[in-house]
Amino acid sequence: KVRNELNLNEKDTLIVFSSGGTANWQNNEVLIKLAENGLKVMNLSRKKLNHKNVINKFVNYNEIPEYLNAADAAIIWREKSIVNKVASPVKFSEYLCCGLPIISNNNVNMITAYLKQHDCGILLEKLEDINLGILKELNEKNRKNISDDAILYFGIDTIVNKYMQTYLSLANS
Repeated sequence: KVRNELNLNEKDTLIVFSSGGTANWQNNEVLIKLAENGLKVMNLSRKKLNHKNVINKFVNYNEIPEYLNAADAAIIWREKSIVNKVASPVKFSEYLCCGLPIISNNNVNMITAYLKQHDCGILLEKLEDINLGILKELNEKNRKNISDDAILYFGIDTIVNKYMQTYLSLANS
């Protein structure tokens, strides 16, 4: 339904990028580089980008899963910084819970470790390395397995249990 709304056909490969804001650290410019390489990109952000291969869409939070599920892969591309090194981007868990394979660089430790452990994406050094061959490789990943693993790792039950364990250990110390 969403792919039809976005005027995509079966042959189109769509990469999604989601951000809640317009701050420069969101790194939206990455999308222009991908679009200039002929890739279709869905920009779920308030910051609109002007390019024929970029689909700008900002939707309500409850609609996000529909749009993520319409994509073939997701991208998280962070600058090298101390803050990013220890970050845990919510969009990463949202992408995974929807079964999206991830394209990322090595600048967020948690993402790097998760992708290596769960084989649900690809780590690249340069944006220019993203091409149709890599997207085809990602398309062969089992999206249900990606989603199931992510829900076990990032799901509400797991998070609540981790918080409870932390609070109990603090109360007992």
